[in-house]
Amino acid sequence: MTALRKLALGVRMFLNTVRIRNGTSYKTHLAMALKILETPPEVVGDVIECGTWKGGSAANLSLVCRIVGRRLKIFDSFEGLPAGESGDREAHHYRSGDYCGTLEEVRRNIRRYGAIESCEFLSIIGGGICWTRRVVKGANRRVSNMSLSCVAVECQE
Repeated sequence: MTALRKLALGVRMFLNTVRIRNGTSYKTHLAMALKILETPPEVVGDVIECGTWKGGSAANLSLVCRIVGRRLKIFDSFEGLPAGESGDREAHHYRSGDYCGTLEEVRRNIRRYGAIESCEFLSIIGGGICWTRRVVKGANRRVSNMSLSCVAVECQE
């Protein structure tokens, strides 16, 4: 990848963080992109994003996945955060449904600003509960890189 292509990718990723609301910074997107670009081609596996909100980081990750020839599997409930439980000291900071991006909204953002052809969308019912275990089981392939952006809750599975 030439220096000019890297610069163009970085500018596009920066603009995407302005165009699409997301919970992670431009620098975080660059760090994730770098890790994907550093992964040797002989390492088999998909790139996984858990929790996508409006699809901001997924749009950027999809651009990188297109470059390296990997699939981006996007896991989300597409319903926002679950209701807080009693004893959850952070529950007063959010309401049920906060950070909701519908599947249609996420697809639209990635189609417009990313590389939709590199993406696969997987809906998880009961978002926020035991994500990692469900995602790895649902990936049905090896995972080369993973981004977790979800609510940490006690897992009973």
